Amino acid sequence: MKYPNFRTAKSIDGDIIHVQIIASERKQNISGGFKWVKVGEKVLLDSGREINFNLDGQSFYVAPNQMYRL
Repeated sequence: MKYPNFRTAKSIDGDIIHVQIIASERKQNISGGFKWVKVGEKVLLDSGREINFNLDGQSFYVAPNQMYRL
């Protein structure tokens, strides 16, 4: 089954999930108020939960000892 704008993440156990990569944005103050600035990326699961990437930028944990890699 194809999912538009979704990527496949695989665990060491062989489990496969479909995730979407979204921008991680922060508010930055400017002289006229504020603006949103992209500071990185996050993983969006099918359930709507947002998860930060690990430092390598290609893997993430959904639970303790459950690491997935893109």
